[in-house]
Amino acid sequence: PTLQDKNTYPYFARTIPSDSITAKAAAFLCAHWEFRNIAVVYVDDMFGKGYASKFESFASGFGGAGVQILTAQPFTKGSSESISSAVQAADGFGARIIVVIVYMEDLALMLDAAEQAGMTGVRGYAWVAADLQSAPEWALDTSDPERYARLVGGWVYLKTLIPREKQVLFNEVKSLAPVQDVQSSVN
Repeated sequence: PTLQDKNTYPYFARTIPSDSITAKAAAFLCAHWEFRNIAVVYVDDMFGKGYASKFESFASGFGGAGVQILTAQPFTKGSSESISSAVQAADGFGARIIVVIVYMEDLALMLDAAEQAGMTGVRGYAWVAADLQSAPEWALDTSDPERYARLVGGWVYLKTLIPREKQVLFNEVKSLAPVQDVQSSVN
């Protein structure tokens, strides 16, 4: 969402829709399904913070529908301890609806933390996962079907769909531009 600021980023263009679209869809679904007391658990980086902020903004717009954000808990990417702390904090606020902004690489850690906190396979918990790049079975061990069903039961996965023509164009452009580390400062 931050990159949409044309004053700060006048030369930025998108081939993939903004995360604002999925954040708005998640907020709308929470209001539509009459989810009331929500926790947001998000990766503590530019993507996670921006998505969480947009979700909270859109959800507050549905305040008349009773949507209330109880807490927003950041976690450090790749840290099972940090993810576990964020999940436990969300549960500590009494949230039964958890909106999760997580990368696929951390999905298994998130589900493990939720299981350890007793928040999976239990009636009354719902998890809304934002913009996962692929299906959860690609990131999870499915060798134990009962555990897998218990872990993903109660989860809703939102994904931005890109029209096929734009996917082809995006893949062609991506193949022409090598991935570079952009952490160096810009003059």
